[in-house]
Amino acid sequence: ILTLIKAFELFKSSMKTDMQLVIAGRNAWKTDDVFQAVESTPVKDAIHLPGYVSTEKAAGLVASAEAMIYPSVYEGFGLPLVEAMACGVPVICSNVTSLPEVAGGAALLFDPMNAEQLCQHMLTLVTNNAERQRLIQLGFERKEFFSWDKSAVEIYAILKRFGK
Repeated sequence: ILTLIKAFELFKSSMKTDMQLVIAGRNAWKTDDVFQAVESTPVKDAIHLPGYVSTEKAAGLVASAEAMIYPSVYEGFGLPLVEAMACGVPVICSNVTSLPEVAGGAALLFDPMNAEQLCQHMLTLVTNNAERQRLIQLGFERKEFFSWDKSAVEIYAILKRFGK
């Protein structure tokens, strides 16, 4: 999150834009540095921290976003990437853990400790409509790899095979 805040500051200093950054999610442990970073950045008025949001509100936030930026350093799966892709929102995500596999080439990847690299990806999505549209299309295609029904069928087949 600290990388995201710094990248957003770099982004806003690189181009004149009224874009806003919304960082949604419950406040977990070790978040004091996040609040301090927001308070000390010159673009703090463009950063919003609504905290926990309901599933319905989260879906609306994602669907109305210019991009889903997922700066995770530890991830079990990365379902929010697939959710954003299903909404037609281009994805920028960390190049660590399961995220590159989940993204499957349908996202811009960055080192979660490299604010400059993340800023470059943000600028790309705003200034290069062809790349933006390419990622949206790839996202629609990629999300088809993931479904609860498909997962249930595959898990059931595994259980049948080993449950004898």
